[in-house]
This record gives sequence, structure tokens and C-alpha cells, in this order.
Amino acid sequence: MNESVQTSQTQDQQFMPVWLRLFPFFLSAFLFLSVFFTLFAPLPLLSLAIRTNIKKVALALAVNTAIVLFLGGPSSACFFVTFVGGVVLALPYCLFTRNFSVNKSVAVTVVSIIFSVGVIFSLYCMSQQIAPMVWLEQQVQVVFDQVLAVSAGDSTKLFGGLPPEVAKKNLIQEFPSTLFIFSLIMVWVNFLMLFKFSPLVFKSKLNLDFTFLKTWRAPDYLVWPTILSGATLLIDMGTLSLVGLNVFKVLLSIYAIQGLSVLSYFLDHWKVTGMLRSAGYLIVVFLVTPFLLALGFFDFWFNFRSKVKST
Repeated sequence: MNESVQTSQTQDQQFMPVWLRLFPFFLSAFLFLSVFFTLFAPLPLLSLAIRTNIKKVALALAVNTAIVLFLGGPSSACFFVTFVGGVVLALPYCLFTRNFSVNKSVAVTVVSIIFSVGVIFSLYCMSQQIAPMVWLEQQVQVVFDQVLAVSAGDSTKLFGGLPPEVAKKNLIQEFPSTLFIFSLIMVWVNFLMLFKFSPLVFKSKLNLDFTFLKTWRAPDYLVWPTILSGATLLIDMGTLSLVGLNVFKVLLSIYAIQGLSVLSYFLDHWKVTGMLRSAGYLIVVFLVTPFLLALGFFDFWFNFRSKVKST
């Protein structure tokens, strides 16, 4: 099976038009700069990584970084290398070279991104001789000023109804969990897209098929840290509650993925496809998010998918 997959990939590369083979050398940069498709920026490079060698991947990453640097400036290039480069270099290596499990591969990739952000952030602050928290507050203030300028100074309906100063403080305090959640979403979304586009590769090398997407479960041991971190929010305990809030949001993001897996299972069971299926995902994710979180979290005790099997 491995040989047949490799042979088909080689044939695909031989008969693929030159212009199509050049896509990974610039498409990631334009997806990243588009803002609306930033999450999908690693995908062209990931598709290249699973069918060629690391040297070509590194070259494509360098070319895309140069494009981002030219069009978006040094800050955008740093973000591109950190997030997109982190996904492209770490995820295929963990999955196909080290043969890690999906959970471990995603975790290592997310941690690699966060570590890279920390290193670049620290080096930048040292070079500018500015405290990290001061720089972060300045950047948040710039964002808030731009939002308020667009809204003509009307902040009554912005930031969830909170005053700008309170919203800014919350954003700074919750920055660690925001960074983790954004990194997790980027890694998981690109893993799913790569899985959808290259099922034979995942089947031959990792023995994974599409049933994995609707049977995935978060590790059982995460349920107790989730309960404990949530308990710290019931009583104001200062720094401990702040740490608990960030941990709680991180763990809930993982259970949101499990909720999507449960939802996918039921949609398959009810044979919901096409636009109706897409609408179902959008409604659950954006309109009834608490339901999605509860579905993933309480699946630990109730195992909703087994109830369908038993009936």
C-alpha cells in the first residue's frame, strides 16, 4: 500500500502542470495576507511537505516569507514564520517522521508555536529595551483605538457591552489562552483539511480513515483539570483565578473539538449532507457555542455516540 501511494504521488507530480506545482511557493503568503483565509495559510505548504523533501519545503517557506516581508513588513513576516512555519515544519514531522499519534502531534505543534512566539517576543522586547507587558499593552491600545475610530467613538455595543478599559484589561489577562486557542485552531483546521485532501497518505502511513473524525475523544484525564480550573472562577482568588480562567478556556477549546466530533457522528447517522450539514456546523459553532462545549464535555460521562449504536 505504501509503495502504491508513493507511486501515485510521483505520477501526480510528473503530470502536474508547472504552474500548479508552483502554487505552494506563493499561495500561502497570499492566504496569510488576505486576513479572511489566514487560518488556511499553512495548507499549500503542508500539501507540499507530504509529497516532497524537506529542502523543497524549506525553500517554499522561505519564498513565501519573502513575499510576506515585502508586502506586509517585518511584523507580518515574523507572524508568518512563527505560526505558518511552525505548523508546516512540526506537524508533518511529528505525524510521518516520528509516527506520533494525532493528539501528540497536534500538542507538540501547538507547543512549538507558543515557544517560538515567546522566543521572538522576548528577543524583540530585549532589542527595543521595553518590558513585555508594556509592549503588549501598547499593541492592545492601538487595536482598541482603531476599533473605536471605525465605530465613531460609540463603544456601547462593542466589547460585549464592557467599557473599553475593562475589555482591554480582560484581553491582556486572557492573552495566554487566546494565543493557545488560536494556535490550536490553526493546527487542527489544517490537519483536517490535509486529511480530507490526502486520505490515502493518512491511511497508508497512519492507518487513519474518515471514521477518526467522528469518533475522536479528548483524553479522559483532562476532565478533572477542567473541573478544578472552573472551580477557581467561583471565588475571586486573585492570580489563582486568573490562571484558572486561562486554563479553563484552553481546556474548553479542546472539548469544543470533541463536541464537533460528536456532532459529525450524529450528522452522519442522520445522513445530513451538503449545504444543510454546513449550515448545521455554522449554527452550532457561532450561535450555540455553549451547547457545543457541553456536548463535548459531557460526552465523557454519557458517551452520546454509544447511545446511538445501542439503539
